[in-house]
Amino acid sequence: MIYKTLIILLVFFQINFAKDWVDENIELTINGKFNQALLLLDQKIQKDSTRYEAYFYLAATLNSKMTHFENFKFEEEFLSAIDKTIFLINLKQKENIELSDSLKAQYLFYLGSSYGYRGYFEGRKGNWYSALSDGMKAIDLLEQAVDLDSTLFKAYLGIGTYDYWSSSKIKFALWIPFISDNRERGIEMIRKSLIEEGPARYMAMHQLVYILLDYGRYKGALIYAETIIKEYPESQFMWWAYSHVHYKMRNYDKAIAAYKVLLGLIQKDIEANPAHIIKCNLKIAQLYYESSNYLECITHCNNILNDENLNSLSEKLEDEISEALEYFELSNEKISNK
Repeated sequence: MIYKTLIILLVFFQINFAKDWVDENIELTINGKFNQALLLLDQKIQKDSTRYEAYFYLAATLNSKMTHFENFKFEEEFLSAIDKTIFLINLKQKENIELSDSLKAQYLFYLGSSYGYRGYFEGRKGNWYSALSDGMKAIDLLEQAVDLDSTLFKAYLGIGTYDYWSSSKIKFALWIPFISDNRERGIEMIRKSLIEEGPARYMAMHQLVYILLDYGRYKGALIYAETIIKEYPESQFMWWAYSHVHYKMRNYDKAIAAYKVLLGLIQKDIEANPAHIIKCNLKIAQLYYESSNYLECITHCNNILNDENLNSLSEKLEDEISEALEYFELSNEKISNK
C-alpha cells in the first residue's frame, strides 16, 4: 500500500499548451527520477518566474519525493510552492476580468489541485482539521472546473478519488439513510478521466488498482495493473501496485515473482529509499512462508536482519523487523518439526 495515496496526488492533469514538459515531469516522477524532475522544473521557473504551472508541478514533485522517502524533508519548499501557485493564479484571475469558461476551468483546476496536495500533506502530518478543510476546498473547486468545462477529463480523477475513499473510510455507516455511498460514482468518475491520453491516464489506472482491490474487484484491478507495468516497466511505483494485486489475490508464485522484479528495481536505483528493500524482502518472506517454502522464507528474513541500513532504520521499521524475526523463528520451527 506504500504508493496508494501517492498516486492520488502525484499530479492530476497536464494542460495542452504545456504538454511536452509536463508529460516529461510526470514520467520522470513515475520512474522515481525526482532529481531530474526537479531540475527540469527549476529550469522552467528560472526562465519564467510567473508561470504558476511550474510551481504547481514543483509542489507535486516535492510531495511525491517526500511520500516516496516517507519523510517531511522538503516541507518548507513544498508549502512555498503551493502558496506561490495559489498567489499567481489569484493574480491572473484579477488581471483578466473577461475569461473564457475553458480558462476559468483551468485556473479552478490548478487551485483545487493545489489545495488537494496541501490537504494530503497535512493529513500525513496528522493535522486532520487542516487536511479536511483543504480537501473540501479542493473538491469544490474541481467540481466547479468540470461544470465550466466538462471536457477537462482529468479533473474527474480528483473528484472520483475523493468520492470513493471518503465513502470507503466510513463504509461501516453506509446503512444510515442520510449517508451516501459514492463508491460506484467515484469509480465511474475516475474511469471518465481515462479518456484523455498521456501519463496522467496511467496515474488514474494506478489509483483504480487500489480502489478496485478495496472494493473486492480483483480481476478488474489486475487488468489495470498489467497495463501500467507494460507502460512503465522500470517504475517501482507501478510494480508496487502490480505486486500487491497478486498478493491480495493469493497468487503466491506470481506475487513472489513480481516482488522480486520490484526488489531488483529498488536495488539498482541510486535514489532508492533503503526502507523499501526491507519492506519488499518482508513481503517475499511472508509469501514464501504462506507457500510452505520455509528455507526461502529464512533467506529473505536474513536479507532483512543483515541489511546494512538496519541500524539506521530500526526505529522507523520496528514492526517490520519484529515481523521478520517472527517469520524466521516460525520457519525454523517448521523445518525442525518435519
